[in-house]
Amino acid sequence: MRKASKNEKGITLIALVVTIVVLLILAGVSISMLTGENGIITQAQEAKLVTERSSLKEQLQLDAVAEADKDSLEVFKSLGYVVGENNQVKAEAIPNLQLTTGRGTNGKDIYIIEMQGDRYQLIYIDKNGDRIEVGEVGQVGEDNPFSYTQADIDETLKYFKWRIEEVTEELKEEKGYSDDMLGKKVAIIYDTVKSYYRLHEGEVFPIKKIVIPNTIEDSDFVDIEYSFEGIANVDTIIYLNDYGMFRNYEVANSVKNIKIAKYGKIDEIYSTSSFYNYYFDSIMIDKNSPYYTAVNDVIFSKDMTELYFYPREKNDTIYIIPNGVTSIRERAFYDCSSLINIIIPESVTSIRESAFLGCSSLTNITIPDSVTNIGTYVFSNCSNLTNITIPDSVTNIETYVFSNCSNLTNITIPESVTSIENSAFYNCSNLTTVNYRGTQEQWNEITIGYDNSYFKNATINYNYTGE
Repeated sequence: MRKASKNEKGITLIALVVTIVVLLILAGVSISMLTGENGIITQAQEAKLVTERSSLKEQLQLDAVAEADKDSLEVFKSLGYVVGENNQVKAEAIPNLQLTTGRGTNGKDIYIIEMQGDRYQLIYIDKNGDRIEVGEVGQVGEDNPFSYTQADIDETLKYFKWRIEEVTEELKEEKGYSDDMLGKKVAIIYDTVKSYYRLHEGEVFPIKKIVIPNTIEDSDFVDIEYSFEGIANVDTIIYLNDYGMFRNYEVANSVKNIKIAKYGKIDEIYSTSSFYNYYFDSIMIDKNSPYYTAVNDVIFSKDMTELYFYPREKNDTIYIIPNGVTSIRERAFYDCSSLINIIIPESVTSIRESAFLGCSSLTNITIPDSVTNIGTYVFSNCSNLTNITIPDSVTNIETYVFSNCSNLTNITIPESVTSIENSAFYNCSNLTTVNYRGTQEQWNEITIGYDNSYFKNATINYNYTGE
């Protein structure tokens, strides 16, 4: 059979196209209907584009909002966005922020966070510059006390006084500024316009959220030497600046949420009398803090050896403290009522005062033998704790450690214990059994303070060898 030449093939293809066009014309379909603005081919191309964008939107929702991959999550985290428990990216605060992730078409995926009404929307800009709304990534003020707008900053500055100073060597030493601050201008907040902190009890501050900005007027940075002690009504304080962390170490009791400054220190807040019986719902650290790091909203020292804060609003029932932590700090788990079981690693040597105070659902906790110090009030008001074993490394049971543990029925005490302080077992009304690993003679040598009547009346099992 003879093969068709290239010319013959070309003629045949042209004839085929002409035939199709003639048939379409005979059927009443014009050329403009094929290729015009609303032509069949044009509509097909647009339909394809819609499908592609729909697919892209679904992928973006998967990548950037619902269950973001690791790279996307790290990009958002590094830019200060809060990632929820289901890997949902929530705008921390800054509306109308554009960011380039370094991924996607030509290595540049562009995302924009826009505040639309009272909600934040994540918008993707494709290679043609067209906008694709991915979906909501947070609501202003909802589920995130640290969201804010420029209006919050403007409102804050209405009620404060500040002075602008140049940073001299003397001022640098006095305030603890870094060397690179020399010669720069600092706005130092020193008072409120109406001195609300001097008002009589019962009067309230006009705003509920205080947002301290990065700069004021022509300053390079902002500091604060002002006490928030008497400002009732304020529930959230957000430091966007590097410096300024309660130089007077006082804040109103109404404040439940705080984002500390870059060089702010949590232990400075908690070391003062104003905070002795005071607790926050949530603490947020600056991502560039030289002192702290956050893992799933739990705050640790930078080297991960000290656990400072576990958010009260978390709903997890079990928490495993990472191995390597040596100290559980004061009030670290205060009032975390959802926690049923907390696992402490062998690396922990110290549990500071009130560490688990008010963990009302806590039923199971094991203190490892590595722990040598258990502070006052550590398990106070843990009303569902039924039994506990004190490790052999402990010699003293501090005051109020188990006070108001109303369901505590038995406790195991090692022979290393030589003293039990006043009220250590205050109001432990169901405590009936004490398992003591030493002899009766050794037991009689233990100093037991007052307000431990239920403990003293419990049955003592001497030479106990059980778990």
